[in-house]
Amino acid sequence: MSILEILGALFLIFVLIGGYFAWKLYRSATAYKRTEFAKAMSVLPELDLRLESSTKSDWISLDQLDFQEQYLRSKGADHVGYFRHNSDGVELRVSLWNYKQRAVAALYETELELNPGQAAFFFDLVARVKNGSICVSSNPNAALDSRPSNHTLHLSRAPSVTKFFRTLKSNAPEDAAFIKINDAKEFFYDVYTDTTEWAWREEQLRSNRTRQALVALKVKPSEELLQQLIELGHSNTIDVFTEKARKRFARHSSMNPERWESIRDELVFVHEKMKLQDLRDAIWDLSDQLSDEQENMLDKLEAQEATKQSYDALNVFKSLLSKLDIRARRVATMSSPIQSEVYLPRSVKG
Repeated sequence: MSILEILGALFLIFVLIGGYFAWKLYRSATAYKRTEFAKAMSVLPELDLRLESSTKSDWISLDQLDFQEQYLRSKGADHVGYFRHNSDGVELRVSLWNYKQRAVAALYETELELNPGQAAFFFDLVARVKNGSICVSSNPNAALDSRPSNHTLHLSRAPSVTKFFRTLKSNAPEDAAFIKINDAKEFFYDVYTDTTEWAWREEQLRSNRTRQALVALKVKPSEELLQQLIELGHSNTIDVFTEKARKRFARHSSMNPERWESIRDELVFVHEKMKLQDLRDAIWDLSDQLSDEQENMLDKLEAQEATKQSYDALNVFKSLLSKLDIRARRVATMSSPIQSEVYLPRSVKG
């Protein structure tokens, strides 16, 4: 095998990082064309995964695909659809199945633009358990990455994805029951989002694993570079937990669809993951505009909070609203999936 092929095998395979579904694009074949920041991002899972509808005719590994799908059909699994995602010269194809609502089967194929006609094929079976998941994968590269403790991964050489279910059951905690999966695609996204958010946290970005991956790409893991990645990861964390809170609020709110549509874009979510700058943004979202006096006061309040050892985002936000005389209406307080509060500007009626 040539050096290029070895590097391609190492850096061009989508590696599952969250126990399943959360993979990395290794792209060293074109790394010499990238900036240090872009090369660094290539060893981390994508923040913007978008699965577009596709067809079976797009696949290269049709024999392997047919073999796995035949077994899934014979076991009563329902096909959700074919999907694709292209990024930086690597195309991912996914065939998604709901396995009796007890697990989700995902068949994957990855193809490198620089090496068309050749593809890597692997598959997973994953079950939902309370606060996490259990995955069995055929992809040996999945073992290269750490993953959240609530998303466990087990490798198997079983020839069929349907034979993974026995491994799932044998590795489930004694008191854990598999939770019914109604929407396989939504579950797919939820798990990818959770594991990706974890991989982009500061402690993971500063880990030896990430440092070694950067060095392998001849990227110096400088503090400046790490800070850029950390800021991007924090922004993603805020978006992820804001969306979780939004979904929770929408599911449990008693308002009718018309009311929801009228205020949805006006809602401001504040949660415990937020830092001072995030709270400042929320203040702006609740205000038509701030006076010069309010902005100066906000600067001073931020400076004061930054010197404190303890930090409680929700209480700090309430204090900011009061001291700045920002009139906002709190419409909900939630403890799950994260400590959060929901506000509306006073200007919004109802």
